[in-house]
Amino acid sequence: MKVIVGRNGAIKLPPEVIKELGIKKGMMLKVEIIDNKIVLTPVKTLADALGIDSKEQAIIFLKLLEEERKKEIEKENSDS
Repeated sequence: MKVIVGRNGAIKLPPEVIKELGIKKGMMLKVEIIDNKIVLTPVKTLADALGIDSKEQAIIFLKLLEEERKKEIEKENSDS
């Protein structure tokens, strides 16, 4: 598989690579040089792992986690 390097070093990943790796718009890729090769690896976030597709869903989820943790801390403090 080959790609052409465009302006400012931009490359366009082939659709089959995007599909196989589950790459989505806005997803972060880790770039490494290994043995004189460019290696791109999708960076999975907590939102990706939980199947959260939108920023709004992520914010709601994080607020719920934060509330749960606050309750746990309060319980731990009251037990001691």
